[in-house]
Amino acid sequence: MVTIVSVAIQDPNGLVFSLPKPKRHNHIVHSMALVGMPTPVTNNREQGFLTSEGNFVTREEAAVIAISCGQVKAEALDVPGVLFSEDVW
Repeated sequence: MVTIVSVAIQDPNGLVFSLPKPKRHNHIVHSMALVGMPTPVTNNREQGFLTSEGNFVTREEAAVIAISCGQVKAEALDVPGVLFSEDVW
């Protein structure tokens, strides 16, 4: 069964930056800024998650996965159909 295992940010070229739970997207943004990389605020980057299979998924795709595997209940999501790290850890 596929689960959500970490926060991730993907750039337009498919490069994925990730940190393990309980880290949040802002931790990735901060790390990127520290080394002078363009961040989601300054560049077109997608915030999402990595699955237990190592695939990047969007917040919406992650919500479907997290609900279907029992990591979260649909009614517990802060934004219906959209997963945030606060929803899972």
